[in-house]
Amino acid sequence: MQSAPRIKTGGCQEGDRQERVIYTGERRQKKGLRASMTVEAAGVMAAVLVTLMVLMGQAMNWSARAAGNFKLHETVERERHQIEHDQENRIQRQAGGRNWSLEISAPVFRPENLLRMWSLVEDRT
Repeated sequence: MQSAPRIKTGGCQEGDRQERVIYTGERRQKKGLRASMTVEAAGVMAAVLVTLMVLMGQAMNWSARAAGNFKLHETVERERHQIEHDQENRIQRQAGGRNWSLEISAPVFRPENLLRMWSLVEDRT
């Protein structure tokens, strides 16, 4: 039967408790990371998190710009078909956000002009 391994006490007597604590403290220090590596890891983590924050902010900006663009197009298309705007030639609307702006202009939809043209073509044939 093998005996349990003995703990080295750095040349001191086994009863000297103070030396044993110092030795086990050195042993723990060898198992962990050096301080410079933890500082470097914290720096890398900070750089990665800042990069993610910037990318997420940019993605939200693009998303807001796309949503505003769609909403503005929908508004212009809806208004150009309304009867209240029959005296106008064009519908022009603007939208903007934190660092973007958009302006859309579209002619008023007049189906009677198209119908008149079709009737002229039908009369000639």
